[in-house]
Amino acid sequence: MDAAFPRRRRRERRKGALRQESLERPSQNAPDTVTDARILETHAKTTGDLSSSWGRVSLTLTPKSGCAAATLEVRFTSLAVKRAGKWLYLVDHASMPAGPPSPPAR
Repeated sequence: MDAAFPRRRRRERRKGALRQESLERPSQNAPDTVTDARILETHAKTTGDLSSSWGRVSLTLTPKSGCAAATLEVRFTSLAVKRAGKWLYLVDHASMPAGPPSPPAR
């Protein structure tokens, strides 16, 4: 048996405990609060036991620091599969579209 194995397990348990603690007790530097969400565009396609969806949403975020709220557009993609009569997510992704291209260098 690897002599480092017990040490590694203790370290993994400690990391897990820290992760769980951070989920249970929000920090003072908590992220922005979503104060409004609107669906701008949505699409879906299901074939047999596979389903995909994609679209865009608008989110308004209000910083807990009291600064002005900001609205941003987010696009999403989801992929799900039906197994044993239940739909399970395989992929659930969200990202912000890239900004406008930079002007060409002179």
